[in-house]
Amino acid sequence: MTQDLSARDLCFGEGGLLGKLEDLEQYFERQRGHQFFSSSLLVVYEGGAVQTTDLNLQLKLIDFAHAITVTNARDENFLNGLKSFKSFLLDFVV
Repeated sequence: MTQDLSARDLCFGEGGLLGKLEDLEQYFERQRGHQFFSSSLLVVYEGGAVQTTDLNLQLKLIDFAHAITVTNARDENFLNGLKSFKSFLLDFVV
């Protein structure tokens, strides 16, 4: 009998959602060429993993039709949204 991974595993385990959010946050801390308005994050989990090393979880940026090109400006709104989502996960899962 296999045991499903918990929400904690999906968020904090190896290859989990929190790590992927942090990778995206690091990218947006560096990028200075675009700003995104009304974009969304899509979280895809295909299930079936019995340990975190088998986790097949993907994070995609979608709905970015309202992205604009800027010169040397960090997208503070997007970063604030990511930080807010991370905070929600930490409160919800912990």
